[in-house]
Amino acid sequence: RRQRQMCIRDRKAAFDQIDAQGMAPVPRLYAFQDHVAPRQLSAAKITLPDQPTWTWYDGDPKNGGRPWLNPYSPVAHRYITDMIKELKALGASTVLLDGVQFPKRTSGASFGNTEYASQSKAEVLATFIASANTAMDGGRVILSAPGLAALGTDTTVYGGNPVTFGAGGVAPVLMPATLGSSLTAGDAQVAAPASHPYAVSYTHLRAHETC
Repeated sequence: RRQRQMCIRDRKAAFDQIDAQGMAPVPRLYAFQDHVAPRQLSAAKITLPDQPTWTWYDGDPKNGGRPWLNPYSPVAHRYITDMIKELKALGASTVLLDGVQFPKRTSGASFGNTEYASQSKAEVLATFIASANTAMDGGRVILSAPGLAALGTDTTVYGGNPVTFGAGGVAPVLMPATLGSSLTAGDAQVAAPASHPYAVSYTHLRAHETC
């Protein structure tokens, strides 16, 4: 507990120093793609169908497989939103949320029978974002997501377009080298996006300028 209090004081001091320089701290917080918390929060992790106390991994641990927090777990939701509240209390007016998604591979995973069980992937992630917005209490929650997901073309891990989840803003991660031979956004198309990063950014912004 004493170590935790020291960490909080250190973070507060860091936030104050950033603020004193005329800048605003924007902490980045990983949500369900948290590979540490599942080892401590048994009720918040993805488990195995016949072994609810066992930890599910997104691959063989010997080859880098990692555990995840369960997007369907109310305990996981509370754990993350409590951290958001803590960051808000330290002085953050904006929080960047990453890892608000499901694993790419869910074979053998059990998400349990929770109060969110009837919701789709997109619905439960939107439910979480609503709680995150409440936790920020007037502050801003920005959701980080891959550019293709924000364009609605690669949304498997979200179950829908993350732009629609209700965050105060979306920060798309645009990596032209991963966009293939062409990129289509609305009525616009960019050929060889890896060679035209400015055009990729401009096209993406135009596609969401009314969001």
